[in-house]
Amino acid sequence: MATICTGPFWVDHFQDGNDYAVDHLRPVIIDYDIPAVERTKKKPGRAAITVKLRITYSHHCFTQALDKVPGANAAHYYNCTKRPNETRVFCPIRWNESLALPAIVMGIKNCYFTRHENYFIWRNPTNSQWTEYFVYFNVRRRKHFVEMEIESAYSRNDAAQARAGAQKVSLTNLIVNTVNGKETHRPPDV
Repeated sequence: MATICTGPFWVDHFQDGNDYAVDHLRPVIIDYDIPAVERTKKKPGRAAITVKLRITYSHHCFTQALDKVPGANAAHYYNCTKRPNETRVFCPIRWNESLALPAIVMGIKNCYFTRHENYFIWRNPTNSQWTEYFVYFNVRRRKHFVEMEIESAYSRNDAAQARAGAQKVSLTNLIVNTVNGKETHRPPDV
């Protein structure tokens, strides 16, 4: 039977006789410590701060678009009521990789600009037969915290092309700029 929920508190999914728990992708709020930076002639420096960082996960981390799964069984659908025009199909492979997502996210130090308004990281997959695993996210300022939404995560067959020319930024800089209401601009291509 298809699963329907509102997110970001995803409900478990039953498919082909298997239960797939998704409670590992529940939103969490952590204290993100940002160290002080001393003033220099070129930079003003900053005091140490602790930011409330809310981490949420999209259902794209464990589903695929319907058009990527020809002949998909309607009982395998996993849809979000907040996106009524988007039909998604539960993906056991993405779900399996998503089990590592919370640890991956907690370990992010640096990330890379996409050509859109989000960021990505990559790592080797848990199964050596799969390709590199990419994680896409955005960072936004909310009233009482900064939100980091993990928008999608999946293995890519074109990993080398996706990484080509990727420009790095530290997660700390992203969060500091977000707290201060500043945009973090992608450096110009050289």
